Amino acid sequence: MLAGLTLAAGFCEQELAYMFEDCTAFDNSRFFGGVVCGSDGGTYPNRMFVRCLNYQNGRTSNGIKVNYNGPCTPFGQLCPYSPFFKPICATDRKTYVNIEALSCIATLDITTTTVGVLYDGECEWDQVDPCVTSNWEVWASNRVCGNNGLTYTNIAQVRCLRKIEPDLEVVHDGGCSLQETLKTAARTKSKACWLARNRYEWNPLCGTDNITYPNPFILLCYQPEVKVQFQGECDSQTHRSCQKVNSENIRIDPDTAVCGSDGFLYKSEDHFVCAKAEDRYLWLQRKGMCTFEDDPCKQSTWYQLDAELNPVCASDGNTYVSPAAVWCAKQNHDPCLKILHDGPCIPKKEHIPYETVDCNDSESCNVDNVPSWSEIS
Repeated sequence: MLAGLTLAAGFCEQELAYMFEDCTAFDNSRFFGGVVCGSDGGTYPNRMFVRCLNYQNGRTSNGIKVNYNGPCTPFGQLCPYSPFFKPICATDRKTYVNIEALSCIATLDITTTTVGVLYDGECEWDQVDPCVTSNWEVWASNRVCGNNGLTYTNIAQVRCLRKIEPDLEVVHDGGCSLQETLKTAARTKSKACWLARNRYEWNPLCGTDNITYPNPFILLCYQPEVKVQFQGECDSQTHRSCQKVNSENIRIDPDTAVCGSDGFLYKSEDHFVCAKAEDRYLWLQRKGMCTFEDDPCKQSTWYQLDAELNPVCASDGNTYVSPAAVWCAKQNHDPCLKILHDGPCIPKKEHIPYETVDCNDSESCNVDNVPSWSEIS
């Protein structure tokens, strides 16, 4: 048998052109390892046939990939699937999103060694300390709104602060609105001005005066008469797109419609850009009508096998293996389901008040009056 897995490596362009001139030469399942299932859902006679097709279509690097040996089977019949993130540390020292993903790996025979469960939860070497600023790049600048009316740069800040503020929770993805700030952090002008002078927060608001304010505190303190016309920067692409969406009544037209990664058909690119402000995980899948390939349920089944973990917390309190899993659940179960924040959901903790401690001079020192860290961070 020819070495079908490495035959194309190291060949020059002229040799490849000659070898892949006619793909029917490889159309025989008895050679090159036999039948395989491609990433496009098609069953092919062998790996070399797939490589030949990719070469002829000019897609040698990002064309059809081989998912596994054997004919394609409906995923639900081939692999168990769960959209929920319940990590497992396996004996190969890798973290799998759930036990179903680990079982699927064994079913597909992706690895040549037997992999079992080491313990429940992420492998300790994959865990990241949210209080170490060098690790914040994992979450980057993905703002979240806290239940105290303050906006945090990313979920890592909230996780770190919860060590001393156990009742701190995430209300939603993105910055807090002016109304949320008024109800909690800035109930009075004096509080708003204190925060404006002492807290740096990038949570831009576009005022009715067409000026971008860095955060709600500065607007409330220095320009309280100005209203908010848009949650974000003035004259940004998102702002302009949302203005068009709100001012125009557009019907769905195949020539202007676009398909999002959530499998939803948007009337125009402006509708998509405006929607992305509410779900930053979205990306533009294609221009034109959505196809079966764009179904997020189909995407999420393979995302559970992704080596790079990307769990997200949804508004129903469940942690999903990926944004695609949330979009799938939204399509089939809960149309109001939203992504709450990056990473696993933060479990609610019962608030434990600070205890009175004894001072060196035998007097009681009550630290209840110490300012909240979440207010001055």
